[in-house]
Amino acid sequence: MWWRRGQQSIRRSFLLVGGVLSAIGLVLALTTSVTAYWLYSLSQRSADAITSLKAVEEVEINLLRSTRAHQLYGETGEERWRAEWQRDEARLVEDLRTIQRSATGAHEREMVAALTEQVEMIREHVLHAPPGERAVRLSDLDAAAALSGEMAEQYERRAQEAAARTTAWSRIVLLITIGSILAMAASLGLAFRYTSRAIYEPVQRLRRSLEEHPLDSPARIPVEAPLEVREIAMGINELIDRIAAQREQQLTFLAAVAHDLKNPLASLRTAVQLAARQAQDEKQKARAEVILRQVDRMNRQVEDLLDVSRIEAGRFELALQLADLREVIGDTVAMFRDASERHEIRLELPDVPVLVEHDPTRIAQVLTNLVSNAIKYSPEGGPIDVRLRQESGAAVFEVEDRGLGIPREEWRSIFEPFRRSGGGRGSIPGVGLGLSVARRLVRAHGGEIEVESEPGQGSTFRVVLPLARRRDTRDEAPAEASAGA
Repeated sequence: MWWRRGQQSIRRSFLLVGGVLSAIGLVLALTTSVTAYWLYSLSQRSADAITSLKAVEEVEINLLRSTRAHQLYGETGEERWRAEWQRDEARLVEDLRTIQRSATGAHEREMVAALTEQVEMIREHVLHAPPGERAVRLSDLDAAAALSGEMAEQYERRAQEAAARTTAWSRIVLLITIGSILAMAASLGLAFRYTSRAIYEPVQRLRRSLEEHPLDSPARIPVEAPLEVREIAMGINELIDRIAAQREQQLTFLAAVAHDLKNPLASLRTAVQLAARQAQDEKQKARAEVILRQVDRMNRQVEDLLDVSRIEAGRFELALQLADLREVIGDTVAMFRDASERHEIRLELPDVPVLVEHDPTRIAQVLTNLVSNAIKYSPEGGPIDVRLRQESGAAVFEVEDRGLGIPREEWRSIFEPFRRSGGGRGSIPGVGLGLSVARRLVRAHGGEIEVESEPGQGSTFRVVLPLARRRDTRDEAPAEASAGA
């Protein structure tokens, strides 16, 4: 992966993406500036050519008008013709200057010089000659008209060339603009994809790893990510290691305490049983039975502590046997028939055997834990349903109560050691090990345990175990293949 080849970080990724986008933007800006300058230059040349063409046409017109007005003034002496002659002559001079300024190239300058010379000659012979010597020569006017016509054609060609170039450059600018938009869109797409792979996806992987990470597992979080995310993952792994070490110390301590309590509790139970047999009346016998139930509850808690410590230490073994799951469930539920006067234990079993390879003692322990929890967390009483069925190649048994319920945010945490639902934490006895042990036992059988609950409505704990038929089929397939071979 790219982050293995170097110390890639989110900051470097942002700098890289920002640098690439800035470079692309700079290139696009320069390209746009150059094309805009060329369009402006071509537009200016086209405007100059049109202005020059108009000036050439005006030269010819003003030359004829000034000559005519000059002649009329000489013949009539009227001031209006004098004013018109002077006005037209001024316009003629201004048009010549315009043509001179816009001339480009040696050929155009030569043509402008010839036209200027011809016009000056006409002005000298007609407009500025003494009264008796004023004469208009048609050859001069024809020559001036010919030069102006040639220049008009020249400027018209130049205007057409400028217009054609402007059109061509406009198309180029349009293509460049479209290409720039596509390039920017592609760059943004690539930048989004890069940042997604470099930043978003590693963060999402870390989030999914945290969501899928078992709360009581010492497994570490993968750290393949950019530098910043990797540092977060390493910090989380350090926290997981510390929690695992603390939990191991806690379980070791509690296992030692549980082991030390086992013998005194056994002696206490024997003594209470003896006291119950020797009771003088029913009141003493009832008190002894209450004490005996409490001793049995403490024994179960001690056994849970020992089971957790054995599982954590890897010294836990199952005595698996292929048997009908209905038997262990029926026997276990039968023990709870008279456990509570306020609860009705209802059992629902299928008519056909449910063959599962399991340890009956441990499955009975799981079911005992679930039913006893259902009783404890239904303080107002009510029915408790225990159901067994086959579903999609698996055996499923459920324990449903109508008790306090569990908030959704606690559905995962209640399976951690020493974690209990907040609804009954203060009023219901327990240390929070039963469900943790139950899940470990179920997973040791290749199954899974899950819960569905709603506060105030009750809870349903569901245990899914693989059926023996599926497992036998898989085991027999290689043997059949070998025999065929």
